[in-house]
Amino acid sequence: EGLEFESMNHRDTVYVIPEADDTIGDLAREIKSLDASLNSFRTKKTGEGIHEILTKYGRIMNDKKNELGRVLRKAIDSGQLLYEGELKPTSSLINELKDLLKEKVIPGHYTEITYTTATSKDIDGVLSGPQNTLKTIRLDDDHRVFNDNGELIETHKIISPVIEYLEEDQTGETLLEKFSSPPYGWTPETIIYSVACLIRGGKIMVNNSDYYGKADVHKALKSVSEFKKARIRRSVVLKPSDKQYLMDIINPLLDDGRLSLQSPRSEFISRALEAMKHLDKRMNELKENMEKLGADVKWNLDTLRTMINTLTGGDSDCLDDLLRERDSIRELKETADKTEQFLDKNYELIRRQKTFLHELEGEISKGAFEKDQSEKLSAILKEYKDTLPSIASFGTDLDSTFENLRNTYKSYFNPIHDDRDEWLKKIHEYLDSIQDERNSIGKRAGDQDWFRRPTPPCGELEIQFSIKCEKCHTGLNEASLYITEFSNRLEKLKDSFDSFMREEPSQGSGETHVSKARTKKLTLKRKLTYRELKRELEKLSLSEDTELEIELED
Repeated sequence: EGLEFESMNHRDTVYVIPEADDTIGDLAREIKSLDASLNSFRTKKTGEGIHEILTKYGRIMNDKKNELGRVLRKAIDSGQLLYEGELKPTSSLINELKDLLKEKVIPGHYTEITYTTATSKDIDGVLSGPQNTLKTIRLDDDHRVFNDNGELIETHKIISPVIEYLEEDQTGETLLEKFSSPPYGWTPETIIYSVACLIRGGKIMVNNSDYYGKADVHKALKSVSEFKKARIRRSVVLKPSDKQYLMDIINPLLDDGRLSLQSPRSEFISRALEAMKHLDKRMNELKENMEKLGADVKWNLDTLRTMINTLTGGDSDCLDDLLRERDSIRELKETADKTEQFLDKNYELIRRQKTFLHELEGEISKGAFEKDQSEKLSAILKEYKDTLPSIASFGTDLDSTFENLRNTYKSYFNPIHDDRDEWLKKIHEYLDSIQDERNSIGKRAGDQDWFRRPTPPCGELEIQFSIKCEKCHTGLNEASLYITEFSNRLEKLKDSFDSFMREEPSQGSGETHVSKARTKKLTLKRKLTYRELKRELEKLSLSEDTELEIELED
């Protein structure tokens, strides 16, 4: 009755009932039909049967009216009374009513409605486009949900309500129902577009995945029918500051691909695991190469192995563990960089230095040096070897120790190398002096089998990473032996030349014979060392068949 009274006093009121609510229309049609039937019976004569019919169906109609009143009152009280305005009985009433609904009624009821709708192309662009294009996918205020940096604007009108509604897990169907109703009235495409933007921004999970590029996610957001079946919930959202910390740790460890603030949590976990494995492999390879050089490497790689196990499990707090270890990870990365630079510069150099050490130890073991020389070289060798384990700390001066060792060896080798060169020079000078000599039968000395030149003198001694001279390829011990050999060779050459020059033709036989050898007197002290004797003999330049007459001093 109250509703009827209100209608009677406001005859210019228009009630707009949602199309989906069939109850009001059905009741109104039933009441109208009952009223028409009762009016028909009232025109007939009264009688006992007619009165019963009118009473019965009048009661039914009143019940229907009361029910309709309750439904209408409920609709009005819940906000379904959309617009109150004057009725204009003109021919353009329908069009004017449509304009009123569009311009005033619907905006008044659907206060959060969008004036345009998203499209499937927009959804594909959000899921597939690079981050720098997100800001241009939609430029209208209703759908421009990414800022100039491609970051999601969480306070946007089609983003914020969805995040709030996902306080509990939902399906695509419940989202469609929620946001197509007042006060939103969004189209299905706009609702799916909002979900696509949220997963691109790393805020939600679709079918248990927070990675927007996954095929299952694309399928779920491809059509309304698939979207209705999708399971949607909030993801564990990382704070921007934590994301930045993680990016500072992870990105420098990756060969390709970079995390961004828009990357979902699952991508942070997978890329972090990849980064930890890469660093662990790199550190072990560097450790192996350092140990080959003799370094004592004491890196704590347990942190990396623990993080690999934690990230493999993908627990909810695995990235928190990585954040707690970020300083340790950063230090390991810095150590790896320093070690790599050190090895690039020194690996081959130290290997060559160690080759020199090995050769030098062989010379010492052969007794090639005087006792004091051997002791000094051995002391420097020990210093070098003792320094090797510490090279992993990058604070050693291994090169200076090696340079000291090489220069010391060179100082011992240099006089012997010069003596060797001197004997070679004597041989060449002697051969030059006799080359064109001819004997009594006309033979030329330079044409004889015994006339063979040795290698030329080397010149300045050059030692790099071998105990042998870089130019003559002779070591100290070898050069010492050559001195004696070249001394003997010169004597043999002189003997051969003397014999050659004494050749005479035999009378009557046509053969040649050699005249009797010469005699040389040698005066020596009664008592002398072997070295002194050797030195006196080296001073002589005699043929092998020269007879020595030894005379002892008083």
